[in-house]
Amino acid sequence: MKILHPNNDKADVKYIYYVMQELKFEAIEHKRFWISQYSKLRIPLPPLAIQKEIVSVIERYRKIIDGAQQVVECWQPIIEINPEWQSFPLEVLCDAILSGGTPSTKIPEYWTGEIPWITSADIVDIKTAIPRRYINQKAISESATNLIPKDSLIVVTRVGLGKLFHNNFDVCISQDSQGLVLKKDKILPLFALYILADKVKQFKNDSQGSTIQGVTKQQLSDILIPLPTMQKQHEIVRQLESELSFIETSKQMIELYKHKINVTIAKLWEN
Repeated sequence: MKILHPNNDKADVKYIYYVMQELKFEAIEHKRFWISQYSKLRIPLPPLAIQKEIVSVIERYRKIIDGAQQVVECWQPIIEINPEWQSFPLEVLCDAILSGGTPSTKIPEYWTGEIPWITSADIVDIKTAIPRRYINQKAISESATNLIPKDSLIVVTRVGLGKLFHNNFDVCISQDSQGLVLKKDKILPLFALYILADKVKQFKNDSQGSTIQGVTKQQLSDILIPLPTMQKQHEIVRQLESELSFIETSKQMIELYKHKINVTIAKLWEN
């Protein structure tokens, strides 16, 4: 580790910090590189006044990123529960609660199909999953996995506990998850998604420090769901979907301004 003290007459310390992040240097072995190599690397050095302008621009971008990041990290769906709503066990609101499983990896034939098979690691957020593996009907028939129909909910109950996914495609799941095939005449899938977000989070909090990280299928089935009228469910979902749209915009802002920072620094090297 080295502590650098820039010549303040020639270089702004924050400018040096940002530019150094773009230095292409790979240490392939454990040795001291500062004197022999790193200290000899050249960096673009415009006049001090220009450096300060560049730093000012980058830090404005950073403030936008930090603000958007706070919005993304702090948002969670909040549903104000009316005490007059009747509550039902989750299993009463489902046509089926289907467990998952993993087809044998010793049988390559199982893994040659076009049916997505996901684990908790493939779930990005409540509406996004990126399958990495695909199986066929024979794999489903000869293993513990199940095909969860489109417009259901995937609840991770073991590794990755607390994750939820509203699937917009038919998908098979691993043993880390349960698939909720909902009675759509009683509960909207998106309403169930948002109401479960807090319930499942509580399971995760309760399991902290426990030697067993997970919940059983029965515990999941027994969760009490406060259930308003379908009209009220639609109203709540519209509000939360509007909020989620703003969150997605905030995520896009973060990526946009990260790109702007990269472009700003890259231009220095081009010049």
